[in-house]
Amino acid sequence: MKKILALMFLSASFGAASAQSVFPTNGANVGIGTITPQEKLDVRGNILISNAEIPLGLNTEVGGTVPLFNMSLNFREANKKSSFLGAAFRIDSRAAFPLFQWLKRDAGTDTEYVLMNLGANGNLGLGTFTPSEKLSVNGNIRAREIKVEATNWPDYVFAEDYKVGTLAELESYIKANKHLPEIPSAKEVQENGIALGEMNKLLLKKVEEITLYLIQKDREMIIIKKELEALKSKAQKL
Repeated sequence: MKKILALMFLSASFGAASAQSVFPTNGANVGIGTITPQEKLDVRGNILISNAEIPLGLNTEVGGTVPLFNMSLNFREANKKSSFLGAAFRIDSRAAFPLFQWLKRDAGTDTEYVLMNLGANGNLGLGTFTPSEKLSVNGNIRAREIKVEATNWPDYVFAEDYKVGTLAELESYIKANKHLPEIPSAKEVQENGIALGEMNKLLLKKVEEITLYLIQKDREMIIIKKELEALKSKAQKL
């Protein structure tokens, strides 16, 4: 009896659509918008569950039923209520679009913005529709700590056979290129960004090379100081 009442309610709710629908009372498949349902509940069209404030819709947005290109779960899809934001989660199998999309719609409009998306390649984008890395963020990131795995850490700079070059050679390079050797130029950074792990290695390498220069200059200063003391001693004996 309950099943019959429920089916009668569905039939009344969908009104004119019942002409193309089937509501059997024998436990067979129920079809809405189709007289040949393939599952226990087969709906050929969108579903809307709503009250005056928060409508919820399940939409097949593109391509009809075969194949199913695109489906979304919408909260306030046509967001005409000025007091509320709208939102949606979309699964999109079209090649030119991310597979999973999280969207918002501003209050009073149905214009949508993709806030986060996850592509079939596993790349996650925040603020960008085309993430090129496993995590692409178009905006700022705040964290307590970020750990970057790195190899070939530049301890080799302090090896006995490492050649640091002369300060004159370094000066000549800087005059010609306006940046340190191995460090990307401002133009390169602006166009390509920097890899934090690699940049930290390069910066440490330069600090270690500066340390070698300072050690070398300190040795030279000690020699000069000794020579000056010797000259001073000779001058005092004259």
